[in-house]
Amino acid sequence: MDSFHHGVAYSCDICEKSFKQKGYLKFHVDSVHNGVKHACDICGNKFTEKGSLKMHVNAIHNGVQHACDICGKKFTTKGNLQAHIDAKHSGIAHACNICGNKFTENGSLKRHIDSVHNGVNHPCHTCGNTFTQKDYLQIHIEAKHMGVTYSCDICKSKFTFKSYVQIHIDSMHNSIKHACDICGKKFLHKISVKRHIDKMHNGIKHACHICGKTFSSRVNLKKHIKDIHEGITYK
Repeated sequence: MDSFHHGVAYSCDICEKSFKQKGYLKFHVDSVHNGVKHACDICGNKFTEKGSLKMHVNAIHNGVQHACDICGKKFTTKGNLQAHIDAKHSGIAHACNICGNKFTENGSLKRHIDSVHNGVNHPCHTCGNTFTQKDYLQIHIEAKHMGVTYSCDICKSKFTFKSYVQIHIDSMHNSIKHACDICGKKFLHKISVKRHIDKMHNGIKHACHICGKTFSSRVNLKKHIKDIHEGITYK
């Protein structure tokens, strides 16, 4: 109540970051400064939040899924199901008031504004690399500096990102393909379908904010900015 009506903020004594609620401050201190993790009793994977651990156990080990009543598509979390319904069946989109880009989730819109328009970056204190999202920074730290890897239970192949394991299992062991709803073309990864639709059917372009040149993918835009405007070359 105080934080919303009286401007009260709770600051971290270590890094001075401020939070609107004491609970958020405690979670920040536990996860960022104290390294508190919640481990899965089944596979050993660790999570910064108990809620994330619960979702992991339900989705991965208990096979809990939430089905869309309209099209039958299944999701591992209720949040993903609601985002699907909003975007695909209700036509709900959250538009950026600066550039007009639309997003299916408020969180994605906020991350877009922070990284693209406000220039918010999260630096790695070990090597200095910067990332547009805290999640990307954490993945980087675990993969590059802590040597964390995730193995496929079927063939024991190892991956630096947890999400790559599921992509690998779907494509290599379960032969799952993701089809474009417009032309029927199939892809191994969902993100590839989205990129295909954006480029081929929606004509979405990503413009360089410095020179105006447009690109069909954000990856190519990022490479262009580093190559041309920052003087960084790729071998």
